[in-house]
Amino acid sequence: MRSDHAIALAMVAAAAQAASPPVLTRVEPKDWTIHYEVVLTVPRDSVPIQHRSRYQLVGDVAGFRFDSADVYFPVPRETASSTTQSKDPFFTGAAQFDGVDIARPAVLLRGDDAVGDYLLLSITPAPQIRAPGQINPSGDARTGYGGARLRLYAEIPVISHETRYDEDRAQRINWPAKPLPATLQACLRPEPLIESDNPKVLALLAEWMNDAPSPAPPALLAKFLTGKVVERFMPVALGFEFNTVGQPEGLTLTGAAAIAEADRANPFDIACLHVAVLRAAGIPARFIIGLDPVETTLRRFPMLRMWTEFCLVDETDDAAEWIPVDVVAQRLFSSRPPPITQRWQHFGFSDSLDDLVPIAHSFMPARSVCGPTIAYGSPALWGWRPEPSVPAAEQTIRAWASRSVKRGRP
Repeated sequence: MRSDHAIALAMVAAAAQAASPPVLTRVEPKDWTIHYEVVLTVPRDSVPIQHRSRYQLVGDVAGFRFDSADVYFPVPRETASSTTQSKDPFFTGAAQFDGVDIARPAVLLRGDDAVGDYLLLSITPAPQIRAPGQINPSGDARTGYGGARLRLYAEIPVISHETRYDEDRAQRINWPAKPLPATLQACLRPEPLIESDNPKVLALLAEWMNDAPSPAPPALLAKFLTGKVVERFMPVALGFEFNTVGQPEGLTLTGAAAIAEADRANPFDIACLHVAVLRAAGIPARFIIGLDPVETTLRRFPMLRMWTEFCLVDETDDAAEWIPVDVVAQRLFSSRPPPITQRWQHFGFSDSLDDLVPIAHSFMPARSVCGPTIAYGSPALWGWRPEPSVPAAEQTIRAWASRSVKRGRP
């Protein structure tokens, strides 16, 4: 007779043979390194006119100070089209005050699939650092950090892929009968800017559902609702806010509820509305904020992009797969989506996701992982917690991505 161990191995092998093929497959991997930088300077309006020509250089009158701080940068978890090399020691982070390094080595904080991970830079108490020629009029012996320019920097490796989508296989997956895992439940709940329970969002969904195929499996319903968003909303503007010196400060965000009755919005709000509608329809969904390296190089501007993913849960295989969707790219191609029976380039199937590099799953650091944090002006993915108080500052964000050597794969 075969041993229990041999029987167990045979059962595993049989189960592997019986398992259905995946809905989504990845091809054409590209290795990237994300570079994300935040520069904090003294608010221009707070600097006396006689000092404005040199307010970013030296001088207590044009500086700010703090004693210690924790700084958080987002690190994307695995997405439908990408893998972050979180098991390899390739993460780096830096904090420099007036050109002097002040942070400890970066530490990776684990989150979940909904909010991602975070890179923690700890700036611990130290004697005050002054730029050459800087004067402390009070003459006291305070400790801490003082200066005019704080640079915060993170470097994160990511592998991005093109994706292939098995439409027939996806539409054979039925609605789950059992409660979803907690991580997926989080992708059904309303949250700021993704107000899936807002009356305006629910009214829009009810209007669209009158034409929905019935009964529709979740993949087909997601495709139908994606088409409705594509038809309804025209993307306008870049979706960025700018600071007083004309540099990008963060993202312009009003949220799903604010645009539910409109017919045009910036790309970030359109993606928020898409996620909210899918969640309201009972389909777990989340968004991805990423960088377009090619457009960033051409425009010399951090071209951040936002797309969405919905989750298919196949209870027969006890498997869950995220499917990428780019409603804005589809709308820019045509205001009329292809027939629902045809393959769509930006619904599951994509030849361009290998050239998009995910950065974050949320607009601000998640309180569940990082606790309360603050940034300046518009949401810009990062956040910090300085002590003893938050100094007045103005932020500029910069982002770019470079091709890198193969990491963590043959």
